[in-house]
Amino acid sequence: FLFNTLNMISCMARLEDASITDQMIVHLGSLFRHNLRTKQQEVTLEEELEGLEDYIYLQQMRFDGRITVEKKIEVDPAAVRLPSFTLQPVVENAFSHGLKSCEEGGRILLRGWLQGKMLVLTVADNGRGMTPEELDALQGKIMQSEQTGKRIGLGNISRRIGMLYPDGAMKIYSRPGCGTVIRFEIPQKAEQEVKESDEV
Repeated sequence: FLFNTLNMISCMARLEDASITDQMIVHLGSLFRHNLRTKQQEVTLEEELEGLEDYIYLQQMRFDGRITVEKKIEVDPAAVRLPSFTLQPVVENAFSHGLKSCEEGGRILLRGWLQGKMLVLTVADNGRGMTPEELDALQGKIMQSEQTGKRIGLGNISRRIGMLYPDGAMKIYSRPGCGTVIRFEIPQKAEQEVKESDEV
């Protein structure tokens, strides 16, 4: 019913020559489909980025172009894996917390590369950042979430990384006025490292 309704609204928008509204509806429907279709614990980085594209488009429309998103992926995204729905909540935090009050020049940089058998992903923003006290409080909430499993967001991501990858990690770096960086370290299987080396 939801997808049929979105499709109907999209068709009406095209008939009314409302191309921007049409594209927003198309991206929203695609995001819903991706979220409902993804049931695995792990996905390829390529699949994760596909879902993220729709979310970024909608957020950039919401913020009227005040925030740009740049991706620098130095690894074959189809050859590496990570927990599903890892990046979207982090990018959402950057939009909603770090950059929400930014009038112009807001920037999010998503990077990915291999260090040996470790996939390293970072999501950095140039927003308000956090004081040491705010960062300590956030770390405390994440630790509590890992123990109770009752919270979502960063705590849920950190808990899933710990469950799936004993050597994996999520780290947070932040300074007031300088922004925030979330760093993920996701161990990869040996054959994934070999495939990347062959392609390079």
